[in-house]
Amino acid sequence: MLISTTATVALYCPDCGKIEFTRVSLFQFSGNKTITLKCSCGAPLGTLTSNSCRNFLLDVYCGMCTGNHRYRLNKKELWTEESAEQLYCEDTGLETGIVGSREAVETAIDQLESAIARLDCELQDDYFEDPEIMYQLLNVIYDMADVGKLYCKCGNTNLQLEILSDRIELNCQCCQASGIIKAATEEDVAALERQGELQLTQKGIVLSNMVSIKSKKRHDKKNI
Repeated sequence: MLISTTATVALYCPDCGKIEFTRVSLFQFSGNKTITLKCSCGAPLGTLTSNSCRNFLLDVYCGMCTGNHRYRLNKKELWTEESAEQLYCEDTGLETGIVGSREAVETAIDQLESAIARLDCELQDDYFEDPEIMYQLLNVIYDMADVGKLYCKCGNTNLQLEILSDRIELNCQCCQASGIIKAATEEDVAALERQGELQLTQKGIVLSNMVSIKSKKRHDKKNI
């Protein structure tokens, strides 16, 4: 096993949620030195300490459980060039970071992100009655919002979007107007694509050709 003199500590920031890469050198620990780890957003991430350059203590501020975790790492775990050591929250079991060589850390993070993306797609596909129809409708709606063609009659353009298994619900936080768009067939997509704009009113959704879609009550929402 090769032992390097540099390592990378990648930790999830408890404030901004991004993963921060910090390069540390073995020579920084001469004289029992403690290294303070910070995110680029300014939030503290933790500390890395050694009193012998053989064993290391990594104290991490955990954004998963809002507590602190201490990881005891030996020289091979932290400074090896061959692998990365994954760190987990003791309370939730979720990953808090990865340590090791830069290449091994980046590879581990890429694999994790790919697995999360695959799981997210699988969950979404299982949830929607017709995932392809839903994705097409969402693209049309977002295109309308980008050019200012999606708004409420009261003047609010920051509408809330709720994505359900078979429909999309639009809601206005200012006047409480709401309406639905069905996501069942290709015709639902084609009908929306033919419209120049979409207006939300107290009676529901009014498209540019003045076809009205009745209103519905709201549930959980997502901002457009």
